[in-house]
Formats: sequence, structure tokens, C-alpha cells
Amino acid sequence: MINLLPIEDKILIRKEYLRRLSVIIGIFLFGFICIAAILLYPSYFLLVSQKKILENRLAVLQQSFEIKNADKAETLIRDLNGKLLFLSSEEKDFVPISVLTARILGNKSSAVKLNSFFYQGGEKTQKRFFLDGFSSTRPAFLAFVKSLEDMEEAEKVISPPSNILKEEKIDFNLIIELR
Repeated sequence: MINLLPIEDKILIRKEYLRRLSVIIGIFLFGFICIAAILLYPSYFLLVSQKKILENRLAVLQQSFEIKNADKAETLIRDLNGKLLFLSSEEKDFVPISVLTARILGNKSSAVKLNSFFYQGGEKTQKRFFLDGFSSTRPAFLAFVKSLEDMEEAEKVISPPSNILKEEKIDFNLIIELR
């Protein structure tokens, strides 16, 4: 069939057709987007709530992990403090044996000769120094015993009576109980 419309009218009709087509496509596209949004809206809320729940769980796990690490660190610190306290209390009371030996040797005179030293000590036993020696005279020996008693580390100096029976050439045994 032949179209008898003039060309200007044909162009206007064509433009009108395209406008209506674009409006219809726009309406369908808008409707499709609205329907998709409505259908995806519950899924969006579900994902947001799951994200919040997971963030809360992560925060709780991090806090519990930090608390566990803090507990471990606190336990370690308490152990170390206990050891330091023990060692510091031991250090205050502890005098090295070499220092004690040097002080004993510093107290002896030329008239006193020492033959042997023996140290006995432990955590639960009394710390003692056993000395064996020779003194040329009794006054030199008594002066040596007095100087040992005056040492601050010596709690008591035990000298058996047999040490002072002779006036000269005395073989002696002494026990120094330490603090």
C-alpha cells in the first residue's frame, strides 16, 4: 500500500513514534529497576545485619585474644617479679666466698698460718667456714679469733678449748658460722 502522506508529516510521525517508544522503554526500565530494588532490599538488609554480627564477633575475638595475651603476659611478669624478688633478697644476704676468704686472710697476722679452708652452706643449712691452721703463740691466736668475731659476716666463731691449752705452737680448728 502506498503512503500518500507528505514527507514532512512522515518525519513528524516517525519522531512521534520514537518519542513514544523511548517513553515506553523508560517506563519499563524504571519499573524493572524498582522491582529489582524491592526484591533485593531484603537481601541487602540481611547482608548488612550479617556484616554487623561478624564485626561484633571479630571485635569479641580480638578482645579475648588480647585478654588471653594480657593474662599470659601478666602471669609471666608475676613469675619474673617473684624471681627478681627472690634473687634480690638473696643478693642482699649473699657475700661471695672469695670475699670472705680475702677478709679472713686479711685478719690473720704473720704469727698465724692457715692450712685449710672448707665452706659448708646451702639453702636450708647454716653457712659455715671451717679453718685449720697453726699459730706460733696464744696471744696471736686469740687476736686472730677476736678479729674473726668482729667481721660483720660472722655470726659466731666457735673455738674448741683444746685450741688454747698450749702457750706456743698451737694447732687450731675454728668454725665460723656466717649470717
